[in-house]
Parts: sequence; C-alpha cells; structure tokens
Amino acid sequence: MVPARRLRLVRFTTLMFSALLLGAAAGPAQAGLRDLLHDVFGMSGSRSTYERNANGQVFRARVTGSVEFNEAEDDVAMLNGRLTILEKRAGTSRMIDFKTDTAAPGGIRRTFRLNNTDAPIDAAAKAWIREAIGQLARESGLQVESRVKRIHAKGGAAAVLTEVERIESDHSRARHLVVLSSLGALDKAGVNGYLGAVGDIDSDYETRGALTALIRKQALDADAQARLLDRVARMDSSYEQRQVVAALVPTLAAGPQVTAAWNHALQAIDSDYEKRQLVEALTRQATLAPEGIERALGVVRTIDGDYERASALVSLTRHLAKPGAAEVQAYIACTQDIDSDYEKSRALGALVKQATLDKPAFEALIRAVRGIDSDHEAKTLLTHIARRMPADADLAAAYRKAARQLGDWERMEAEKALDRLAL
Repeated sequence: MVPARRLRLVRFTTLMFSALLLGAAAGPAQAGLRDLLHDVFGMSGSRSTYERNANGQVFRARVTGSVEFNEAEDDVAMLNGRLTILEKRAGTSRMIDFKTDTAAPGGIRRTFRLNNTDAPIDAAAKAWIREAIGQLARESGLQVESRVKRIHAKGGAAAVLTEVERIESDHSRARHLVVLSSLGALDKAGVNGYLGAVGDIDSDYETRGALTALIRKQALDADAQARLLDRVARMDSSYEQRQVVAALVPTLAAGPQVTAAWNHALQAIDSDYEKRQLVEALTRQATLAPEGIERALGVVRTIDGDYERASALVSLTRHLAKPGAAEVQAYIACTQDIDSDYEKSRALGALVKQATLDKPAFEALIRAVRGIDSDHEAKTLLTHIARRMPADADLAAAYRKAARQLGDWERMEAEKALDRLAL
C-alpha cells in the first residue's frame, strides 16, 4: 500500500503564504532565508503552491507564471516567471530559486541556498535539484500530459504504471492515469495494473476521475468491469459512486460476474437520491434489455424514500411499453413498500398510462388499489385504469368491487369512468 498521500495543490494569497513560510523560517539565524522568501513570495496575486509534509520532510514549491522542465527532469528548460523549491529534511534546508532574467545564461537565473546561505551549484546541489524537480514533476501534476506521453513512448503502459506507483499524491496519480487511458488500447495486464493503481487512491473524487476515464476510453471485458465495480463498492461518497456506475451503464456486460459486482456496488451507495439518479441513467438508454430492466428494479428495491422510489419507477416505464408478466409483477411489488398514497398512485398510474397491458396485469393493478388508503388517490388510479382496460366483464366486476371501498363521491367518479366500456 502506498503511504498516505499528503501532497496537495492549494491557492494562497501572498499574505497567507508568506506567513506560513516565514513561520517555518523563524529565528535570528534564519533571517537571510526570511528575506529571500519575502523577495520570492512577496508579490501580489495568487500562485500555485505545492506542499508536502511527511516522513520528516518539509517540501514546498511555488510557481509564479509558467514553467517547463527538461526531458531528464533535472533542470528548468523554460520559465516565464519564477519557481522556488524549498526542502527541509534531516536537519538540513535546501532551496533553489529559478527566476526569469534576460541577463542570465539561457534567460534563467538560478540561486541555490544550503542551510540559509548562498552556495554554489556543485555536483551535490545538482543531485538534490534533480531529486527535487523529479518530486515536483511527479507529485504536482505539472505538464502531466507531456510527461506521461514521454514515459509511454519509452516503455509503454507498463512504464507509466511503474511511475504511477511512485506517486503519493492522489491528484497527480489520478491525472497520470487519466492521460494513460487515452494513449491507445490497454491489454488485460494494463487494465489490471490501472485498476490496481486506482485502488491506492484515497480520494473518492480522484478515484471517480480515474475510473470514468478508463470506462470512456477503454473497452472493458466482464472481468474488468467486475473489478471496477468492486472498487466502487469501497468508495465512501454516494455521489462519486453513482457517477462511476452511471458512466459504466451504456457498456455494462451481461452475466453473473458483473451482476454480482453490480449488486455489491449498489449496496454500498447510501443515498436514495443517487440511487434514483442511477435508475434514470439506466432508463436514458435508447433500449433496455430485460436484464437491464431487472437491474433497474433491483436498484429501486433498495430505495427507501417514497418520492425517490416512485420517481425511479416512473422513469422506468418508458421501457415498459409491452412488459412481460414478470416485469409487471416486479414493478407492482416495488410500489407496495411506498407509504405515501400519492406516490404509490403516481407510480402505478405511470405504468397504466405507458404500458400496453393484458388482463392479468389489469387484475393485478386493481388489486393494488386496495393498498391505497386515500379515497382520492385510489379514485385517481382507478380512473386511469378505466381509461385503458379492455371491455371485460371480469375486470369490470373487480373494478366495481374496488370502487365500493371508496367514499360516495369518489366511488361515483370512479364508476362514471367505467361507463365508456358499456358493461
């Protein structure tokens, strides 16, 4: 397991950042460092700051303007502004300041400080600069696209994944993976390595970004989809989980392996709202096979909220124009746990209005009316049924029996709706 990643990209005003670094440089012996920090960071406006504090190391970098590193990542190749890197480790502080200066060689002035004192850029300093720039390039995500492409050109996906394993920052790790996903088809080992690298990302937001990029850029077989869904199940954020699963929906594979992983991921989503959004993502497809309908109903069964469950069912009816008997039974069964009479009537009425139903389906719907306590909502549903059901004496008898349970006015309105059948 990669250690917890604590590198982060933050935006500071000059005052905030200066206070932070000057605090770290407190003490009379460090006055020179304070002065240089004030000179480097005491300009107006906001700048990109990269900071890492872990394992006894303090690492900070500030970029003002734009910077490009050379291919070896041991020096700055182009600079329009300023880059400063500061490290404190094992009782030693080092700082390198790169600044645009037309009078300097290559247009860049380089100032190195060792323990708060100007020092020559000798072999030891160059070795540290190479390490510092490498860490900054790796962990900050600067120039990530060109960096990943360069590594990929030399060693393929395996080389990129090896480099990703060195990255501690969730943000940078995810950005490297996102770029990799777009550099051509990954083989099975590449997909497995990619998913393994995502597994070490703590941030749900960054995990979502890496997984959705993989879904959109790569053709994933059933095994890869199952692994991906298992990773989704380990996320904490219902929103991020739903985003990943919804992205997978258009290419979701059939079969027990993916279905089991789908159910596992589904159980991990806590929010009824996000579950309803997932059903709606399923129903936005042009067509939905019977297995897809069952998956959608499976999501509905896990929704506790009346509004969210009814809304999910209503969205599903666009794929139930000619439902089978099992689908009708499953749909009606999903309405029985809805406590709100209004929401129950709304969900059942949507099926009546959208679907072409046979006699057994209408019989089941009329029976379902008995589960509605509100006379108004029961009358409303019966009226919808009367407008769509065939002229059948048995159905008419069952309908009138259900109407007799209503108050006088609601019963009269329900039976009036039945007059069109002349039964």
